[in-house]
Amino acid sequence: MYATRDDMVKRYSLTEVSQLERYLTGGESVDAAIADAGSIIDGWIGAKYAVPLEYPPDNIKIFVCDIARYLLWKSKASEEVRRRYDDAMSYLKGVSKGTNVLLVKNPTTQEVKPAAKSPTAMPMGTTYRGGVFSDDVLNKMPSVK
Repeated sequence: MYATRDDMVKRYSLTEVSQLERYLTGGESVDAAIADAGSIIDGWIGAKYAVPLEYPPDNIKIFVCDIARYLLWKSKASEEVRRRYDDAMSYLKGVSKGTNVLLVKNPTTQEVKPAAKSPTAMPMGTTYRGGVFSDDVLNKMPSVK
């Protein structure tokens, strides 16, 4: 998990987190909402980066908390809660498209660099790297009848 209940308390106060917990039913919990938020984030950034992130940047913790908070408030989310959720999702969509980059700090070396890219798998012996076949290439291919 990229964040904890304590991170939520530090960010939004014990009063708000306790209030959210009073509204939970059944198997719902703050930890479950945080896990769901982490899964949402991994779904978006997994298009470009190996997930889960080994050294998640601080903004990922912020986004997890913002998304979990939104999920916990459900339909009663304030405008500020919704805006923070929308901002987090917008950033994550940018990461998925490649317009935003995740920078991570290695705690051992203190080096800051882009997160590890997601590996791309191709069949052995394949040289095709994407793109569209031209008409000349297609005309040289055998037809299937």
